[in-house]
Formats: sequence, structure tokens, C-alpha cells
Amino acid sequence: MSALNPKIDQVGNVHQAMYQQIDQLLQHGLIASASYRSVTASTNSDAVADLQAFAQNAPTSWAEQPSLSAPSPVTLDEVLPRLYITDRQTGGRGRQGSSWDSSDDAVTFSLLIKLPSTPAIADLLSLAIGVAVARAIEFLCAPVRVKLKWPNDLCTLFGIDGSSVLQLCKLGGILIEANAAQLDCRVVGVGINLNEAPQIANPDALPALALAKLTGRALARHAAVAALIESTIEVLDELSEDPDSVLQQYRDRCALTGQQLSMQVGDQQIDGLCLGINHAGGLQLQTAGQVMSLRSGQVKKIRPQ
Repeated sequence: MSALNPKIDQVGNVHQAMYQQIDQLLQHGLIASASYRSVTASTNSDAVADLQAFAQNAPTSWAEQPSLSAPSPVTLDEVLPRLYITDRQTGGRGRQGSSWDSSDDAVTFSLLIKLPSTPAIADLLSLAIGVAVARAIEFLCAPVRVKLKWPNDLCTLFGIDGSSVLQLCKLGGILIEANAAQLDCRVVGVGINLNEAPQIANPDALPALALAKLTGRALARHAAVAALIESTIEVLDELSEDPDSVLQQYRDRCALTGQQLSMQVGDQQIDGLCLGINHAGGLQLQTAGQVMSLRSGQVKKIRPQ
């Protein structure tokens, strides 16, 4: 019997391959519950709304799931990790208030997870998710090598329009959110350009690139989702057991180490040489006379050396 109730969340016209893939993830215990919508404004917003509703004893999207309908209140532990996935996202958001919309040519999902109990490990969560997604992409698209642009961009080197000059291109991004309703949980949002890349209006942004352009073939979305979820759960386990190993994997893929950068930190622009990632996951930037450890900020430009 299927572990996923097809009527949950008013799924609508479910793609059978995706439905079966989610069911396998549930049956194998990689996720505990799932919400699949053909269209939604934002998978991250859906997850945050559930957290807030649960904290207020209001109905959640998992309330009608038969396996969890018990007389006593459902605990979060029974439904986590919970996958929120959509065919099309119409009102998503990225960092710094940027939009993050997608079509069925992309993979867009959020994973609601319990935060690791150790604060030092929790600080590395964003980097760990980057490593997990990079490993999944490399598995799907070998021999593609993924670079990670701190703090949340997934990139690779590619010659645009057949050029022999390789430049850093964006394959996707990560957005991790917390909510005051449940401080021990995190919403991990992932978006990947699968078979089509969006048009980027910002002249300072990296050019967008689809995985299909790299591989020369269309990629099945359900297979990509399976690889991404499996890799994410695997790396989260690694993060709890050996955070130094996960941090080193990020450092090995860091696209910024050794590069001259222009950073936007709040309303301040800071220029300097990236020395890499420190033990707490911060960006080390050497400026005139000092080394700064940045916990947040946006890379506005990677300057030619």
C-alpha cells in the first residue's frame, strides 16, 4: 500500500513518475511525510506556514494523513523530515529579497528538518546542504564538477556559447529559513535549473545554466529529486558524525577562495581577497590591514586578478 495519500494537499494532476518517486522515498524512510502540489507560491512558505500552524494548534497540511491520524496530538518528530515539492513555484524568494520562481523545467523543493542539537554543527547547515546538492548533481551529471559560491549558490565553470573561456555559471541556489514558532527546526529550500535556465535581468549576477546544457540531454525530474533527497539526508548524517569532513568538502568546492571580491555587507561595500571558509562556516576576507570573518553578505562581483 502506498505511504503517500494522493488526496493530501489537494495535489491535483499528479505526475505519476514523481508520485511514485516520492512514495519510494517514504517507503525507504528517507522522509517521513510529503506535500506535493502542482502549483504553489513557495515551498518554503508552505513549510513555514505549517510550523506556525502547528505551534498554534491549527490545522496543518499533514493533518489528514491516515498514518498520522491518532487521537493524541501529532508530534513534529512523526512528520520530519517532511518534503514540500511543486511542479511550478510562482512566488518564491531567494536571499536579499530576490525572486525565486520556477517551472517544471526546474527542481524546486523544501525540506523541513529538525536542527542538529550542537550549535557548532548547526552553523554549518547551509554549507552542508551545498555539499549535498553538489554531490547529487555530480552523480547525475558526471563528469560535471560543481563549485560552491558562498553562501548559497551552486555553480560550475562553463564556456558560454561554445567559448573556450570558462566562466562561473549558476546552476541553482539554496535558501535556509528559521521561524520563531519552532526554533529547533529549519526549512531547507533548494532550486536547480534542470532542463531550462531562467533569464537573469541583473547584469551583476552570474549567468544561469541548466544541467541539460551541461550534459547534452534532458534530465528526468523525479530521478533528480531522488538523488537530491538521498544525498541531503546522507550529508546531514555526516554533519552530525564528522562536521570537519563536511566542511573540508565545502572548502574543496569553494569557488571564491583566492579570488578578489567586492562584498555587500548591509549597506557597506567591502573589497578584499577571499582566504577561504573558517571553522564556523564564515567567509574569510583579507582587506587592507585586517582579516574579516563574514557570517553574512552578498558577493557583488568577482574581480579579475
